Amino acid sequence: MNTPRTRTECVSLLEELALLLELSDGNPFRIRAVQNGARVLDGLHGELSALLQDGTLHATKGIGKGLSELIEEYHATGTLAEVEELRTLVPPGVVSLTSLRGVGGKKAKALYEHLGIASIGELEYACKENRLVELKGFGEKTQASILAAIETWSAAQGKCRLPLAQEIAAAVCTELLACGAARAEAAGQVRRHCEVVDEIVVVWCGCSPDVVATHCKGKSHGNDVVFQRDGVSVRAVHAAEHSFVRTLFRESAGDEFLSAFDAQYALEDVTSEQEIFSRNALAYLPVEVRERAETLELARRNVVPELIQATDMRGMLHIHTEWSDGADTVRDMALRSKEMGYTHIAICDHSKTAVYAQGLSVERVKAQHKEIDALNREGLGIRILKGIESDILPDGSLDYDDGILELFDVVVASVHSSFRLDKDKQTERIVRAIHNPFTTILGHPTGRLLLARDGYAVDMERILDAAAATGTVIELNANPYRLDLDWRWHRKAVQKGIRIAINPDSHQKETLREVEYGIGMARKGMLRAQDVVNTMELDDFLAFTHALRVRKARSVS
Repeated sequence: MNTPRTRTECVSLLEELALLLELSDGNPFRIRAVQNGARVLDGLHGELSALLQDGTLHATKGIGKGLSELIEEYHATGTLAEVEELRTLVPPGVVSLTSLRGVGGKKAKALYEHLGIASIGELEYACKENRLVELKGFGEKTQASILAAIETWSAAQGKCRLPLAQEIAAAVCTELLACGAARAEAAGQVRRHCEVVDEIVVVWCGCSPDVVATHCKGKSHGNDVVFQRDGVSVRAVHAAEHSFVRTLFRESAGDEFLSAFDAQYALEDVTSEQEIFSRNALAYLPVEVRERAETLELARRNVVPELIQATDMRGMLHIHTEWSDGADTVRDMALRSKEMGYTHIAICDHSKTAVYAQGLSVERVKAQHKEIDALNREGLGIRILKGIESDILPDGSLDYDDGILELFDVVVASVHSSFRLDKDKQTERIVRAIHNPFTTILGHPTGRLLLARDGYAVDMERILDAAAATGTVIELNANPYRLDLDWRWHRKAVQKGIRIAINPDSHQKETLREVEYGIGMARKGMLRAQDVVNTMELDDFLAFTHALRVRKARSVS
């Protein structure tokens, strides 16, 4: 077998099979079995071949004989014959409808069968013609939400989130080196650690643009070669070897920053970017902050803050485990965090309102706490803190009584429902949660999902003012779909005296490393180690959270 078979690709094929079956009137019980099997396989760890060879797959609950045969077929052939057949029966445009938020297989099937809609463009036209209002199972509200989903989808075309952009940029650099480039590096939005990327830029020297255009199947435009990778535009910029650093600097800077730099300072051929700043009597500015013109003034005055680094981090906060919707045990999450150099970890599984995520009842909270106590007595070399991600209810209250909330070392209060409250009501809801004495951290404060869902409408100034007044920490959720609080608010938050928590919100141990995206975004927002609660030593952090709770309780009383 020459082509590697991956667990991730197999999961994707199973998910596609379930969708195609739904779109072609398949047996609903089988559809559900395939969907569940895909989820179970996605939650396993290790290479697919190893899972098959050691018997793990066949012994796993949720993967029966039929699912095992499908997985074995994929492992042997790299595809599924049933998927190949169904692809010929279901119009691809109908499948594309399911990429819209709120449009599943049933809705896509109804749209096709009753209105003949087989593309997102046709669906948008139908919404604007008010054709979904009378369609059974839809109505005016559903039509409005679908139209909003189309607008979100349209805005995301040609863009990708940072992890994929980094992956593409690294692959392109490898391609350039393979075709004779002497040097190739990522620049542009990827190098500046932008959360969403609409153009991937790499700079290379060595071989000619014509060679690169042929190798990468692109088009030459002077020194640039332009081509597509995974639906995203790539611009490869050729530089002479002696001007490589200068070109890399220019291609890595944001437009506003570069315009301001060109108006005031000289840019000559140099051997390092540090030399560019020193020749202009400027303090060095890390590449992440080269977005706005105002950062140049900090460099001119030599008051550039020392930005947070990964080595500053001590506490891994806001972690989910198999107690709710995570894939790994408390022990596994703790040990992986220890391997990464962390001294303490806060387990913050979902609270009881989050039924969809197996949120913890009061009884299960107490059972989890017994497990955490036992692990801490065992001595794993890392301290496990008792936390919870408590849902903020529509009225702003948290979903446990005070007697339960006081059992936790850390309470992350988050909105997971009623996203469509108007701006005033949503803001008031969150402000009330911030004032709750037991709220340590406000989780993902806008609820956005990059390229998938806009954040809910809030008055961020009011939220920051409430956090500043109470001492409540604001989360920078490091999940690359969120990266929320947005970096553009970081300095304002710090200026108000607010501390930030960089949290991975991990649901399996492999994604604990995503905290790195949060650290990069914190640097982009010019956060220092002292601005971030994760950099505190354990005793200092516990003293901080205790004092916060006492202070907030006094202010309420």
